[in-house]
Amino acid sequence: MVREGWSEDERRSRRLLFAAELEAGTVRESDLVRAPVRDAVLARRVPARLSRAYQRRLMRRGRLTYLGVTLPAVAAARRAVLGEAAAPEEPRLLVRLGPFPGADGAALRELADRGLRYLLAVDAARPLTDDEVELLADLRRAGVVFALEGPAEELAGRSADAIGEALAAREKRLTEQAAIRPDVLVAPDNLNFRVWKPLAERYSVFASGPGSVAHMGYHGTPLWRGEAVWMPSYEPFHGDAAQVADAVRALDGAAAGAWVPAAVDATPAAARLAPWAASWDEFLEAVRRSRG
Repeated sequence: MVREGWSEDERRSRRLLFAAELEAGTVRESDLVRAPVRDAVLARRVPARLSRAYQRRLMRRGRLTYLGVTLPAVAAARRAVLGEAAAPEEPRLLVRLGPFPGADGAALRELADRGLRYLLAVDAARPLTDDEVELLADLRRAGVVFALEGPAEELAGRSADAIGEALAAREKRLTEQAAIRPDVLVAPDNLNFRVWKPLAERYSVFASGPGSVAHMGYHGTPLWRGEAVWMPSYEPFHGDAAQVADAVRALDGAAAGAWVPAAVDATPAAARLAPWAASWDEFLEAVRRSRG
Protein backbone atom coordinates (compact mmCIF):
# COMPACT_ATOMS: atom_id res chain seq x y z
CA MET A 1 0.00 0.00 0.00
CA VAL A 2 1.39 3.42 -0.96
CA ARG A 3 0.12 6.76 0.34
CA GLU A 4 1.59 10.20 -0.36
CA GLY A 5 4.23 8.37 -2.41
CA TRP A 6 5.49 6.61 0.73
CA SER A 7 5.39 2.85 1.21
CA GLU A 8 3.89 1.47 4.41
CA ASP A 9 7.37 0.40 5.52
CA GLU A 10 8.60 3.98 5.14
CA ARG A 11 5.62 5.39 7.02
CA ARG A 12 6.28 3.01 9.89
CA SER A 13 10.01 3.70 9.87
CA ARG A 14 9.50 7.45 10.08
CA ARG A 15 7.15 6.96 13.04
CA LEU A 16 9.82 4.83 14.71
CA LEU A 17 12.49 7.47 14.13
CA PHE A 18 10.29 10.15 15.73
CA ALA A 19 8.46 7.92 18.19
CA ALA A 20 9.21 10.02 21.27
CA GLU A 21 8.20 13.28 19.60
CA LEU A 22 4.98 11.81 18.20
CA GLU A 23 4.08 10.38 21.60
CA ALA A 24 4.76 13.71 23.31
CA GLY A 25 2.77 15.59 20.68
CA THR A 26 5.64 17.91 19.79
CA VAL A 27 5.38 16.85 16.14
CA ARG A 28 2.56 15.52 14.00
CA GLU A 29 2.93 12.79 11.43
CA SER A 30 2.28 15.33 8.69
CA ASP A 31 5.44 17.13 9.85
CA LEU A 32 7.46 14.05 8.84
CA VAL A 33 6.56 14.22 5.16
CA ARG A 34 9.89 15.76 4.14
CA ALA A 35 12.55 14.75 1.64
CA PRO A 36 15.34 14.27 4.25
CA VAL A 37 13.07 11.96 6.24
CA ARG A 38 12.29 9.98 3.10
CA ASP A 39 16.01 9.64 2.41
CA ALA A 40 16.61 8.30 5.93
CA VAL A 41 13.85 5.69 5.89
CA LEU A 42 13.88 4.69 2.23
CA ALA A 43 12.84 1.06 1.88
CA ARG A 44 14.99 -1.00 -0.47
CA ARG A 45 14.69 -4.53 -1.78
CA VAL A 46 17.29 -7.15 -0.99
CA PRO A 47 19.89 -6.62 -3.74
CA ALA A 48 20.94 -9.36 -6.13
CA ARG A 49 23.93 -11.48 -5.14
CA LEU A 50 26.41 -9.55 -7.27
CA SER A 51 25.17 -6.27 -5.82
CA ARG A 52 25.54 -7.59 -2.29
CA ALA A 53 29.11 -8.66 -3.04
CA TYR A 54 29.80 -5.18 -4.44
CA GLN A 55 28.39 -3.59 -1.29
CA ARG A 56 30.72 -5.69 0.82
CA ARG A 57 33.69 -4.53 -1.23
CA LEU A 58 32.60 -0.93 -0.76
CA MET A 59 32.38 -1.51 2.98
CA ARG A 60 35.87 -3.00 3.12
CA ARG A 61 37.20 0.02 1.25
CA GLY A 62 35.41 2.44 3.58
CA ARG A 63 33.15 3.78 0.84
CA LEU A 64 29.90 2.39 2.29
CA THR A 65 29.75 2.91 6.04
CA TYR A 66 27.21 3.48 8.77
CA LEU A 67 29.02 6.66 9.83
CA GLY A 68 29.24 7.95 6.30
CA VAL A 69 25.83 6.99 4.89
CA THR A 70 23.16 5.96 7.38
CA LEU A 71 23.83 8.12 10.41
CA PRO A 72 24.18 11.41 8.49
CA ALA A 73 20.87 10.72 6.73
CA VAL A 74 19.12 10.08 10.05
CA ALA A 75 20.65 13.19 11.61
CA ALA A 76 19.57 15.30 8.62
CA ALA A 77 16.03 13.93 8.89
CA ARG A 78 15.76 14.85 12.55
CA ARG A 79 17.21 18.31 11.97
CA ALA A 80 14.76 18.89 9.13
CA VAL A 81 11.82 18.19 11.43
CA LEU A 82 13.07 19.40 14.81
CA GLY A 83 15.40 22.21 13.80
CA GLU A 84 17.81 23.34 16.50
CA ALA A 85 16.05 21.11 19.05
CA ALA A 86 17.73 18.10 17.43
CA ALA A 87 21.28 19.41 17.84
CA PRO A 88 22.02 18.67 21.53
CA GLU A 89 20.48 15.20 21.58
CA GLU A 90 22.54 12.18 22.57
CA PRO A 91 22.39 8.98 20.51
CA ARG A 92 19.98 6.33 21.73
CA LEU A 93 22.31 3.34 21.84
CA LEU A 94 20.56 -0.05 21.67
CA VAL A 95 23.12 -2.31 23.32
CA ARG A 96 23.03 -6.04 22.62
CA LEU A 97 25.08 -8.65 24.47
CA GLY A 98 25.32 -12.41 24.25
CA PRO A 99 24.72 -15.07 23.40
CA PHE A 100 24.00 -16.64 26.76
CA PRO A 101 25.00 -19.28 27.82
CA GLY A 102 28.46 -18.42 26.69
CA ALA A 103 28.67 -14.81 27.83
CA ASP A 104 30.16 -14.51 31.32
CA GLY A 105 27.32 -14.57 33.85
CA ALA A 106 29.18 -12.57 36.48
CA ALA A 107 29.97 -9.87 33.92
CA LEU A 108 26.34 -9.72 32.81
CA ARG A 109 25.18 -9.25 36.38
CA GLU A 110 27.81 -6.59 37.08
CA LEU A 111 26.92 -4.64 33.93
CA ALA A 112 23.25 -4.62 34.89
CA ASP A 113 24.12 -3.53 38.44
CA ARG A 114 26.22 -0.68 37.02
CA GLY A 115 23.23 0.66 35.12
CA LEU A 116 23.82 -0.60 31.60
CA ARG A 117 20.52 -1.17 29.85
CA TYR A 118 20.91 -3.99 27.36
CA LEU A 119 19.33 -6.79 25.39
CA LEU A 120 20.64 -10.28 26.08
CA ALA A 121 20.42 -12.93 23.37
CA VAL A 122 19.65 -16.32 24.91
CA ASP A 123 20.55 -19.54 23.11
CA ALA A 124 17.92 -22.12 23.99
CA ALA A 125 19.34 -24.92 21.83
CA ARG A 126 19.68 -26.99 25.01
CA PRO A 127 17.88 -26.94 28.38
CA LEU A 128 19.14 -24.27 30.75
CA THR A 129 20.69 -25.27 34.06
CA ASP A 130 19.18 -24.14 37.36
CA ASP A 131 22.00 -21.64 37.85
CA GLU A 132 21.41 -20.20 34.38
CA VAL A 133 17.69 -19.83 35.03
CA GLU A 134 18.43 -18.10 38.33
CA LEU A 135 20.81 -15.67 36.63
CA LEU A 136 18.24 -14.80 33.97
CA ALA A 137 15.70 -14.11 36.72
CA ASP A 138 18.17 -11.79 38.45
CA LEU A 139 18.87 -9.98 35.19
CA ARG A 140 15.15 -9.55 34.48
CA ARG A 141 14.70 -7.92 37.89
CA ALA A 142 17.59 -5.60 37.00
CA GLY A 143 15.78 -4.48 33.84
CA VAL A 144 17.49 -6.62 31.21
CA VAL A 145 15.39 -7.47 28.12
CA PHE A 146 15.82 -10.80 26.36
CA ALA A 147 16.01 -11.97 22.76
CA LEU A 148 16.13 -15.42 21.24
CA GLU A 149 19.41 -16.40 19.60
CA GLY A 150 18.33 -17.72 16.22
CA PRO A 151 19.45 -21.17 15.04
CA ALA A 152 21.93 -20.50 12.25
CA GLU A 153 21.48 -23.73 10.30
CA GLU A 154 17.69 -23.52 10.08
CA LEU A 155 17.58 -19.78 9.36
CA ALA A 156 19.97 -20.23 6.46
CA GLY A 157 17.60 -22.71 4.85
CA ARG A 158 14.43 -22.25 2.86
CA SER A 159 11.96 -24.46 4.68
CA ALA A 160 9.51 -22.35 6.63
CA ASP A 161 8.22 -25.48 8.38
CA ALA A 162 11.70 -26.49 9.59
CA ILE A 163 12.38 -22.97 10.78
CA GLY A 164 9.06 -22.80 12.61
CA GLU A 165 9.69 -26.09 14.37
CA ALA A 166 13.18 -25.07 15.47
CA LEU A 167 12.03 -21.71 16.76
CA ALA A 168 8.96 -23.14 18.48
CA ALA A 169 11.11 -25.64 20.38
CA ARG A 170 13.44 -22.90 21.60
CA GLU A 171 10.60 -20.55 22.44
CA LYS A 172 8.88 -23.26 24.46
CA ARG A 173 12.08 -24.00 26.37
CA LEU A 174 12.58 -20.34 27.25
CA THR A 175 8.97 -19.90 28.29
CA GLU A 176 8.78 -23.02 30.42
CA GLN A 177 12.18 -22.69 32.06
CA ALA A 178 12.66 -18.95 32.38
CA ALA A 179 9.25 -17.37 31.66
CA ILE A 180 10.80 -15.50 28.72
CA ARG A 181 8.66 -14.76 25.67
CA PRO A 182 11.05 -13.00 23.29
CA ASP A 183 9.82 -10.47 20.76
CA VAL A 184 13.34 -10.02 19.33
CA LEU A 185 15.26 -12.57 17.30
CA VAL A 186 19.02 -12.28 16.92
CA ALA A 187 19.47 -13.54 13.40
CA PRO A 188 22.68 -15.13 12.14
CA ASP A 189 24.59 -13.38 9.40
CA ASN A 190 23.51 -16.06 6.92
CA LEU A 191 19.78 -15.37 7.35
CA ASN A 192 17.93 -16.38 4.18
CA PHE A 193 15.88 -13.36 3.09
CA ARG A 194 13.44 -15.67 1.28
CA VAL A 195 11.96 -16.76 4.62
CA TRP A 196 11.56 -13.24 5.97
CA LYS A 197 7.77 -13.14 5.75
CA PRO A 198 7.01 -16.15 7.99
CA LEU A 199 9.72 -15.05 10.41
CA ALA A 200 8.28 -11.54 10.63
CA GLU A 201 5.01 -13.05 11.79
CA ARG A 202 6.76 -14.37 14.92
CA TYR A 203 8.91 -11.44 16.10
CA SER A 204 8.77 -7.65 15.98
CA VAL A 205 12.51 -7.01 15.69
CA PHE A 206 15.40 -8.83 14.02
CA ALA A 207 18.91 -7.94 15.15
CA SER A 208 22.01 -9.02 13.27
CA GLY A 209 25.57 -7.98 12.46
CA PRO A 210 27.56 -6.51 9.56
CA GLY A 211 28.06 -9.97 8.04
CA SER A 212 24.37 -9.95 7.13
CA VAL A 213 25.17 -7.69 4.17
CA ALA A 214 26.31 -10.77 2.25
CA HIS A 215 22.79 -12.21 2.48
CA MET A 216 20.45 -9.25 3.04
CA GLY A 217 22.39 -6.36 1.54
CA TYR A 218 23.20 -3.04 3.18
CA HIS A 219 20.19 -1.22 4.63
CA GLY A 220 19.56 1.60 7.03
CA THR A 221 18.95 0.54 10.60
CA PRO A 222 16.54 0.19 12.29
CA LEU A 223 13.92 0.13 9.54
CA TRP A 224 10.61 -1.62 9.07
CA ARG A 225 10.57 -4.45 6.57
CA GLY A 226 7.14 -5.96 6.15
CA GLU A 227 5.79 -6.91 9.55
CA ALA A 228 9.03 -6.55 11.51
CA VAL A 229 11.95 -4.21 12.06
CA TRP A 230 15.32 -5.10 10.53
CA MET A 231 18.09 -3.86 12.80
CA PRO A 232 21.64 -4.90 11.91
CA SER A 233 24.53 -3.31 13.78
CA TYR A 234 27.44 -2.03 11.70
CA GLU A 235 30.98 -1.03 12.49
CA PRO A 236 32.17 0.88 14.45
CA PHE A 237 29.28 -0.12 16.71
CA HIS A 238 29.89 -3.84 16.53
CA GLY A 239 32.60 -5.70 18.44
CA ASP A 240 34.93 -4.41 21.13
CA ALA A 241 33.01 -2.44 23.78
CA ALA A 242 35.82 0.04 24.45
CA GLN A 243 36.09 0.88 20.75
CA VAL A 244 32.32 1.29 20.52
CA ALA A 245 32.40 3.70 23.48
CA ASP A 246 35.13 5.71 21.76
CA ALA A 247 33.08 5.79 18.55
CA VAL A 248 29.99 7.05 20.38
CA ARG A 249 31.98 9.76 22.13
CA ALA A 250 33.50 10.84 18.82
CA LEU A 251 30.02 11.49 17.39
CA ASP A 252 29.93 14.73 19.41
CA GLY A 253 26.22 15.31 18.82
CA ALA A 254 26.19 14.12 15.21
CA ALA A 255 23.79 11.27 16.04
CA ALA A 256 20.98 13.77 16.79
CA GLY A 257 18.82 11.33 18.74
CA ALA A 258 19.16 8.40 16.33
CA TRP A 259 18.52 4.82 17.39
CA VAL A 260 22.01 3.31 17.14
CA PRO A 261 22.22 -0.53 17.27
CA ALA A 262 25.37 -1.73 19.02
CA ALA A 263 26.50 -5.33 19.59
CA VAL A 264 29.39 -5.81 22.02
CA ASP A 265 30.98 -8.46 24.21
CA ALA A 266 29.99 -8.74 27.86
CA THR A 267 33.18 -7.26 29.30
CA PRO A 268 33.69 -4.60 31.99
CA ALA A 269 34.35 -2.06 29.22
CA ALA A 270 30.70 -2.34 28.17
CA ALA A 271 29.77 -0.34 31.28
CA ARG A 272 31.21 2.71 29.50
CA LEU A 273 28.18 2.60 27.20
CA ALA A 274 25.70 3.18 30.05
CA PRO A 275 25.35 6.97 29.58
CA TRP A 276 24.04 6.48 26.04
CA ALA A 277 22.20 3.15 26.41
CA ALA A 278 18.51 3.44 25.61
CA SER A 279 15.81 1.37 27.26
CA TRP A 280 14.93 -1.66 25.16
CA ASP A 281 11.45 -1.64 26.68
CA GLU A 282 10.98 1.89 25.39
CA PHE A 283 12.33 0.94 21.99
CA LEU A 284 10.01 -2.06 21.70
CA GLU A 285 7.08 0.11 22.73
CA ALA A 286 8.11 2.58 20.02
CA VAL A 287 8.14 -0.32 17.55
CA ARG A 288 4.60 -1.26 18.58
CA ARG A 289 3.36 2.32 18.27
CA SER A 290 5.03 2.85 14.90
CA ARG A 291 3.26 -0.18 13.47
CA GLY A 292 0.15 2.02 13.37
